[in-house]
Amino acid sequence: MLAGTGHSTYTTQFWQQKDNRNKTNPLSASSKYKSLCAFSKSKKQRRNRIGDEDITVDNSTVEEIIAIMLLFMCRNPKFDCQGIFPSIENVLTCFLVNHTADETPKENITQYVKEQIRGAWLCQVYKALFSNNVSFFREYFRKIKERCQIRLLYCPENEWAFIASDNPAFSHINNVTRYNYNAIFFPLTPQYLLVIGNGQPNSLNKIEVKIVNNKGVKSYNKIILSKSYTSIVSNKKYLGYII
Repeated sequence: MLAGTGHSTYTTQFWQQKDNRNKTNPLSASSKYKSLCAFSKSKKQRRNRIGDEDITVDNSTVEEIIAIMLLFMCRNPKFDCQGIFPSIENVLTCFLVNHTADETPKENITQYVKEQIRGAWLCQVYKALFSNNVSFFREYFRKIKERCQIRLLYCPENEWAFIASDNPAFSHINNVTRYNYNAIFFPLTPQYLLVIGNGQPNSLNKIEVKIVNNKGVKSYNKIILSKSYTSIVSNKKYLGYII
């Protein structure tokens, strides 16, 4: 357990870096995922000369990366596009507890409500992916292409590392911090973190590459940790250096 967080911590080569035991990764057959990994790998091959720079990437590659990121945002079991499921669950549970015969065990009511919320969640995920014109996927995809820019953050190998979690891609908004970290975060590997935020119009394929120091890695890892649910993933045995 990670002290003070209540999160399970798995130290593993989650990103198929050096551990061949990860060949069973269910995402390995995804063409978009392969494209994303290839993009990351191409940058790693240039690590001997990597620095703060701007690179231009083919539009189709960028669109595939955005698509897989949005799929990752939908795939976690807590996906709640409108942020309403907790309120619905609380209201429905209270109503049924107060208006159901006393002999009905509360745990039966709770289980029933969870099943209904699960059904609503599946329905929302389906609509998010497949609804015409107004789905979460289509709307985010369109807005990201129009207004956003990609920043690829790199931290030196064998020194620091980004973590990942059971919330693999997420949006972060906090307007009270000194520095503006508001963006969509998508950890790619322990050395690369994809950040998508506001940028110049129609400049999505112009990717800004930045080297991040230890202080920066800790700041980003704290954000990733705060958005996790129960588990985080790292390739480092001791997390005190990176969180």
